[in-house]
Amino acid sequence: MPDFVGGDPESNSSECPAVFVDPQTGDFLFRGKTITDPALITALNEHIGKAEDESDGTNPYHYTFSSDPRTIRDITAAFEIAWDRATPHAEYKTE
Repeated sequence: MPDFVGGDPESNSSECPAVFVDPQTGDFLFRGKTITDPALITALNEHIGKAEDESDGTNPYHYTFSSDPRTIRDITAAFEIAWDRATPHAEYKTE
């Protein structure tokens, strides 16, 4: 089960953008509004491709964050995994 990291306190419970972390993989999981604006999708695609099983979404900047040491440990580990997997922008090449 994913660990809840934070959500928008301004949203109602049925429409809450949120961030989670998978404790086994360190992957981030996002819940938010689906981006449907074709111009915005085109702009995002100019930077990196998108596979058929991927989607674009948005999450507002307003989150309530946990101060639980376990959650902090998990989110730190998730960031470290993400940085380890990342390709530096200067080295990224599209296919």
